[in-house]
Amino acid sequence: MQMRPEIQIATMITAMTDVIMPAIDPKNRLANEQSQLVVGMLHLMEKQLPLQFRFDRDELQRLIKAAGDINTICGEDSARSEALKSLSDARAAATETLEKCQVEPASIVEFIRALRSGIGLVLTDIEEKGTVGHLEATEAVVLKMSREQFLRDRALLVPQNWETDPASLPSIETLLSTV
Repeated sequence: MQMRPEIQIATMITAMTDVIMPAIDPKNRLANEQSQLVVGMLHLMEKQLPLQFRFDRDELQRLIKAAGDINTICGEDSARSEALKSLSDARAAATETLEKCQVEPASIVEFIRALRSGIGLVLTDIEEKGTVGHLEATEAVVLKMSREQFLRDRALLVPQNWETDPASLPSIETLLSTV
């Protein structure tokens, strides 16, 4: 059920170029121009999205260095000591955050896929060679995890208006609050 952004963007580009743009009256310059702008922006998003995390991490790394250089230059200048302390504190927190975000988002997706596959293989193995008790216990774990994931998938897609009663779902922000 997950529709990752790269799939959504490709779908929108296809819909625009194969269906919507051909249906626009060629005499309507503004509509043609705007539809080309939309497709161009979607292509830009398609290219930038995989790089955005590294782009932000790169900027944060350079800002941390610049803040360190500024602290070194200014030293303990009493006229700016409160501002320097604030900058130093922000730099320390940013450094800690940067150290925690060294894993690429694509690696997380790869691990998700590997774990899904691994769990499936173990379940197949238990079904073929294991005991009924192991099978029931592992199936319970997988069903619980699947229910939780399906709830998150549905909550994430609420803005697409597919849910008949979206108010019955917790917000995706609430569901992800522990991560």
